[in-house]
Amino acid sequence: MRVEFWSGIYEGGSFLVAAGLILISSVGMVLSRRPLYGALWLVSALLGTAVVYALLHAHFLAAAQLLVYAGAVVVLVLIVLMLLGGNPERYRLGAFGLGFLAIVFGVILVWGLTPGFLVPLWESSPASDLGTVQNLGRALYGRFVFPFEAASLLILTALVGALMLARRLK
Repeated sequence: MRVEFWSGIYEGGSFLVAAGLILISSVGMVLSRRPLYGALWLVSALLGTAVVYALLHAHFLAAAQLLVYAGAVVVLVLIVLMLLGGNPERYRLGAFGLGFLAIVFGVILVWGLTPGFLVPLWESSPASDLGTVQNLGRALYGRFVFPFEAASLLILTALVGALMLARRLK
């Protein structure tokens, strides 16, 4: 057998394992009743996403995924959970409100993702230098400079809101 054949099987199998990990972890995160367990499921989903980035030869994005999201963001989520306390009943909408919101967001998600599933996979393939630092820097500070700055303002606003909420609860 040729090396390319086994390489393709390895990449395909690795992708299926990573996709399964992401799917199972995401469902576990949503269905977990305790916030700490949800955060641990989130870490495993982010690790699976880093594996997918590595399979796409976007090694910088894989490392950033591990350091920034699986490290810093999950720690921030855990700190906010500790500051807000462990009483999730205080933030419940009620059974009807949560079910209705889940149905509405599910319909919006399916409606938005359906066109992507109708395109054959072989028409589009990722570029070989997709995840290099040079291309990422050119994209972030070129074409996507305004969305990049808007995302940083959104994160800053969320952090200030969490601090105000934590201070008010003390």
